[in-house]
Amino acid sequence: MPGTMKVDRSRWRRAMWASFAAAGLTLALFIWNNRVGCPKFTNGTINYSGYSIPFCWLFAFCFFRGFRKVTLVAVTILAVFIIMAASGDTLRSLHTAAVHQVVDYLHSVSRSEREGTPFENIEVPRYAARMYRIRAIRPPAPNRGLAVEATSVRPECGCRESFLLTADGLIHYTTEARPARASDPVLP
Repeated sequence: MPGTMKVDRSRWRRAMWASFAAAGLTLALFIWNNRVGCPKFTNGTINYSGYSIPFCWLFAFCFFRGFRKVTLVAVTILAVFIIMAASGDTLRSLHTAAVHQVVDYLHSVSRSEREGTPFENIEVPRYAARMYRIRAIRPPAPNRGLAVEATSVRPECGCRESFLLTADGLIHYTTEARPARASDPVLP
């Protein structure tokens, strides 16, 4: 019959199998990446879009045969080395940003206390709020001053440091799994 298109059923079957296999393996990758509860962050939001690339790669790997599959693997190995050389560790950079933001926040609180302005107007930075529990401790009435405690809530994500800003403006820190105390070393 003229105008009828012949469908290659084996190709469609291979495409369906490849999409199911890619979806399952991508889901397994997602579960494995988030096994410790430390999602990957990009600009302060959880990054789920990074799973579209593994899905497409797995689909192509399951769909291709022969020389195309070998070429895909060779290009992937080369790309992995280039990406690893060009980018830093996501969790390490998040941890570093959180620590710097907490210390900067504590310095800002100390400065506002010295100037006599309310520290409550100082906003807790994004990464610090995600990785630390920050609370102010006011001493009883006859004493003056303020202590601010920043305790890590995500040690499994690399944030092991806890900080304490004392009334004298010193920032004490510890790397132990506990809140910092005034007897801990002072941050230089």
